[in-house]
Amino acid sequence: MSKRRLGIGGFLLIFYCFAGSVFAQNAKIDSLTQLLSSREEKELVNVKLDLAKEYLSVSPEKTVELGKQALEQAIRQGKTDLESQANLTISSGLTYLGEFAKSKPYIDKGLTLAREIKNPLFTCTGLNALAAYYMNTGDYTQALSYFNESIKEANAAGLEKEEAMIRFNLGAIYTSMGKWSKGLSEFRYALEFFKKLGNKLYVSRTLMNIAVNYSSWGDFTTSLSYYEASLEYLQQVGDVVGEATVLNNIGEIYKDTKDPENAIRYYQKSLNLARGMNSKLHEAIPLLGIGDAFYLKQNFDLSEKYTRQALELFEAMQMAEGIARSNYVLGELSLERKNMNDAKHFATISCAIADSSGIQDLQEKVYLLLSKIDEQQGNISRSFDYFKQYAQVKDSLYNKNHSQQLAQLRSDLELQDKENQIALLQKDNEIKDMRIKRQKNQALVLIMLIALLSALVVAIWRINKIKKKVNKMLVDKNKTIVEQHREMQKISEIKDLFLTIIGHDLRNPIGAFKDSLDQLADYPEMFPEEVRQQLISELRAEAANTYFLLDNLLVWARSQKDEMRIERKLFHVSDLVKNNVSLHIRQAESKQIIIKNEVADDCCAWADPNMVSLVLRNLISNAVKFTSAGGFITVFAKKKGDKLIEIGVTDTGVGISEKVKTDLFNKYRHTSTFGTNNEKGSGLGLMLCADFVRMNGGTIEVESTVGKGSTFHFTVPVSEA
Repeated sequence: MSKRRLGIGGFLLIFYCFAGSVFAQNAKIDSLTQLLSSREEKELVNVKLDLAKEYLSVSPEKTVELGKQALEQAIRQGKTDLESQANLTISSGLTYLGEFAKSKPYIDKGLTLAREIKNPLFTCTGLNALAAYYMNTGDYTQALSYFNESIKEANAAGLEKEEAMIRFNLGAIYTSMGKWSKGLSEFRYALEFFKKLGNKLYVSRTLMNIAVNYSSWGDFTTSLSYYEASLEYLQQVGDVVGEATVLNNIGEIYKDTKDPENAIRYYQKSLNLARGMNSKLHEAIPLLGIGDAFYLKQNFDLSEKYTRQALELFEAMQMAEGIARSNYVLGELSLERKNMNDAKHFATISCAIADSSGIQDLQEKVYLLLSKIDEQQGNISRSFDYFKQYAQVKDSLYNKNHSQQLAQLRSDLELQDKENQIALLQKDNEIKDMRIKRQKNQALVLIMLIALLSALVVAIWRINKIKKKVNKMLVDKNKTIVEQHREMQKISEIKDLFLTIIGHDLRNPIGAFKDSLDQLADYPEMFPEEVRQQLISELRAEAANTYFLLDNLLVWARSQKDEMRIERKLFHVSDLVKNNVSLHIRQAESKQIIIKNEVADDCCAWADPNMVSLVLRNLISNAVKFTSAGGFITVFAKKKGDKLIEIGVTDTGVGISEKVKTDLFNKYRHTSTFGTNNEKGSGLGLMLCADFVRMNGGTIEVESTVGKGSTFHFTVPVSEA
């Protein structure tokens, strides 16, 4: 059985700016229902709209019914604002029922009317609903655009509560896209606001979505604690939609931890609530979860039954992600049963949707599934292509998770730093309080012991002396703290950069190297002799590039720890250039590149030859990498005034844009690119060049034109003086 994790974005919930009240309780619904019989028609519209909002978390179907009644009355009365609100309320109910296509015309109409009457609240709600529509139908780019437009509208109108809700929704879409760190940041912003507001419904849903983030990270213990806290709030406020969602997501955790029995139990609870609400969306998702859980139990007949039920509902809703994930499960089932044509059919549908919507976790699984299917069908070459795509997506997801974990770690460190600052301020206040108390005591002593003037003068002198000493100690302590803080910041920045280089530029080639060797060793029959020789050639080039990167990395690490010693002496520049040109001549010849040495034999410099050699090696290597076949590279040296010699490397390569040029030598803006033959680089070499040139008393600069080439030149002293 393949390892995989299914679930529609962890089953996230979306807010609407005015959809749902603080406590959707039966008492409030009853009181509003009673008003229906005691109000005139012109007042009934508002009552029905308020009642429709209360039903949203209990019976979305009732929300749609009341919204349509209110819409008819609003149109008869010619009240554009109520007509806009009624359209948006109907769209909210339809979305909760999973009727996305039916909700779209109501969203468009409500938003158009809101803009006509320039109502910022309804405009925010319409934009928010439109973003949710595109999110549920798989167009995340459009969804993000409308969410951001809605936030601008809320900011301009000073709608703080609405902004918090939209930020919540933005967190939901970031989580669906796999950008969990960004999603968690938006949810935390919303949670603080809703807690301050005392809104239990919104707090519960925010806790639920934070739990989805932790579950996506694989931290199931923390995720379950947030789900349990959310469930307690949801049951207090009677939010049936939210309760069904949490029960489904707890089922997801049990499925991911290989406990299908408990997973099915929670999915079934969620399914029962969904059927009571008559919501296709909330019914389809636990059905898919049950189907996947039965797959884990090897009960393929029940797995297919529930998965096909889910697929039928997703197709009726036109929900792209649900369709893709259902087809994936059916593809795996078909593979297990050796029905290769069916397996290929389902996997192809799933892959097309995953690619178009950018659902990376599903791309990873479906590429591997397609690779297995083609292998079983004897399509070895295509199977290998799919496996390479699987490895690339898997590696990309690992790096994304690693970056997000680093971002979360930095966020926690910043929070800890703020807490330390608060603690220092509190300590400072305590010291000030002590000073005030001491001064009061001194005043009391002055009144009581005025007769003892001489003794009092001595006491005051001693007290002043102590105060000066304390103040001096405080000043010295503050200076020490500031210096330590700067040093820790520097260490933290170096550490972050080091981890980024190892985690991305070094891990990637080694990972790819390992995967390719594993394939050669474990599945030799998959590789014809021609493919094997090509792969060996690629591995050899990969090993050379990785060794060059590792050598640069170790040298850079030594330089950052201040362990590099400069040993200056007089040397011939031409000798260094000849040696370094010879190191790269084979690589240049493979690309039909000519390297010219225009350095005179009598050109001498006073510097550390090893450091200058490393600078030349990196500059020549980069020139070869970014010069296309048939190009030219020139290495030159000339005097610059009486005290400096200028050494440079000119190429006819791809050139460098102005935007990239500004960050080339910046150690805090790590940049890596691929050469004209897809040679890998780390951006570390130029940082080393800048450091070593500076340590030898020179400067380094670059001149470049995109499409025409680049010239890197640096200076070193010509003599000891």
